[in-house]
Amino acid sequence: MPPTLDQGSFYDFYRSKPTNRPGAPLTLTSHSEIGDKLSDRAALRQVRNGKDVYTPFRADAYRLACSAYEGVAPKWDGAHEKNYFPHYHPGDEHTEKWKRTAKEGRPISADAPGHVYWGHRGELLGEKQAR
Repeated sequence: MPPTLDQGSFYDFYRSKPTNRPGAPLTLTSHSEIGDKLSDRAALRQVRNGKDVYTPFRADAYRLACSAYEGVAPKWDGAHEKNYFPHYHPGDEHTEKWKRTAKEGRPISADAPGHVYWGHRGELLGEKQAR
């Protein structure tokens, strides 16, 4: 996790983060999801390409989710479990197909934008925006 998380900033988000050395077999570690800081443009590109992004503040997550899928308001889900984060679905799109990137070993959406996660683990646990 970066030492500080800044308002208005975006970060790589790995559902399971690779922790292996280059050339070693792929090892994935959970609960270390937040990665390197991204520029606004890189965050938008990642979400549009099916990858997930994190930001500490809900307003920033909403702004990115709106930008990723123009014309359709994003819908949010609270954390699905106590160790998960709340998130937006840009364009209210929910993926049914996942694929793994060979380089990173992380799942990405094959048919919808990525998620925009925000806040703290367990926030809004089990809640969903009315659809």
